[in-house]
Amino acid sequence: GIDNILRLFVVTPRMHYTHHSPDKEFTNSNYGNFLSIWDRIFKTYRKEDTVIFGLEEVSFKESMSIKELLLAPFKP
Repeated sequence: GIDNILRLFVVTPRMHYTHHSPDKEFTNSNYGNFLSIWDRIFKTYRKEDTVIFGLEEVSFKESMSIKELLLAPFKP
């Protein structure tokens, strides 16, 4: 509802979520930080709300613990 209206003007978290997909087709979209017009001008806007979030090689559940978040920069 309201998210679809807001997307016409600003980048919503749900809109930018698509950019963080492991699928390159979706990663190369919805770059915007604030104004959604830039993604529309450069044809990088994708209205896809059902993509998987994150990288395939990183378990979302594991990586969200405080310990894992603090150790992540030091892992190969």
